[in-house]
Amino acid sequence: FFRALDSDSARRMSSVKQRPGKGTSPSAGVAPERAKPESKKAKRLREEEEDRAAFADWCDEQRVEGAAAASLLFCVVFTSLVMTMYTTVPGGDSGELIVAACTKGIAHPPGYPLFTMLGALFHDLLPIGSPAWRVNLLSVVLSAASASLLFLTIWRWDLWAAWRD
Repeated sequence: FFRALDSDSARRMSSVKQRPGKGTSPSAGVAPERAKPESKKAKRLREEEEDRAAFADWCDEQRVEGAAAASLLFCVVFTSLVMTMYTTVPGGDSGELIVAACTKGIAHPPGYPLFTMLGALFHDLLPIGSPAWRVNLLSVVLSAASASLLFLTIWRWDLWAAWRD
């Protein structure tokens, strides 16, 4: 693309004639050129630039639509999971992770340090519900967020595929 522009501009510059005895400035002695019709290459380049601008506008619109759809998905998943989440301690390792989050302790290896720290935040910042309900709410929020992020990833991949084609 840039080589084509460089060779095209070099060809145009070589066709410029200077009058003998005039200064060395590029505009000195240059005969005024008549307006030439747009070449096929210049027309194609202008059309490609217009297409790129139109595609960029379309992508901006798609990003807004994708964010709105991801927010709606978050709300739907969050609502459905809140309605079905445990209000007490579920089975398995959940009890140990809830206790580790509430006491800011360490669960058995690997310990899930990020979950424990976020659980401690939820436990300390939310004044409603039992400690188990608060930590289970963390799981609901993280699940809804992961569903939204997966949706946005697929949405962006589809935009990239549209651009590539």
